[in-house]
Amino acid sequence: MVGKAMKRRNILIGMGAVALGVGVGGAYALVQRPEGSPQTASQAPAPQLAAAGDMQLFEDDRILGAPDAPITILEYSSLTCPHCASFHQGTLPQVKTDWIDTGKARLVYRHYPLDQLALRAAAAANCIEGDGFFGFLDVLFNNQPRWSRSQDPIGALQQFAGLAGLS
Repeated sequence: MVGKAMKRRNILIGMGAVALGVGVGGAYALVQRPEGSPQTASQAPAPQLAAAGDMQLFEDDRILGAPDAPITILEYSSLTCPHCASFHQGTLPQVKTDWIDTGKARLVYRHYPLDQLALRAAAAANCIEGDGFFGFLDVLFNNQPRWSRSQDPIGALQQFAGLAGLS
């Protein structure tokens, strides 16, 4: 009895393995199936990038850099996102130095709040006119753990907004 059950189990396992192999092989064949004649990497067409005129800017967009810069960098960011803060602290200063300050590019900043606190912080930032907007973003990103993870994050945000001249 035990021998029969073991034999049946081994047959089922074998059939399952074959079915899995056929499924994986079929999926691989579908993905790798050439459409038309095969191309090498050097023959493949280059991806098309949007022309500067294709990018729609809005009246309320915040722009850092020359308005007529040939390259537009579009950033969506959340003021409570630690990865966004890391970008603003580590990468953006170099991008600003190499691209924005030289007139090669402009940065269009758009809020993408991931939570209610980020939405409130974005609303506060939008109350600041001119260059002060980006300065306030720097303050919020550089101090993100202090205000976003405090016992009273709204109160902490209000303190930083007060330092920026908001009431």
